[in-house]
Amino acid sequence: MKKPAKGPATTNGILTLRHIAEALSEAHELPKRQVNEMMTQVVDFIAKSLKKGEKIRLTGLGILQVRKR
Repeated sequence: MKKPAKGPATTNGILTLRHIAEALSEAHELPKRQVNEMMTQVVDFIAKSLKKGEKIRLTGLGILQVRKR
């Protein structure tokens, strides 16, 4: 049974993709390299979608979109 993940240890209060990947790796008993690759692909997919002008809804976080200011 999977145990709940401890909060990722941050440096100077900044949470990085590496911190998130480490926490997910431990929580789901997966290799860090595999989780890091997945996180990188997610970020790439989000960035490409935003460049196309699409909005991205992340439940619990909000809606990501590119806007001109």
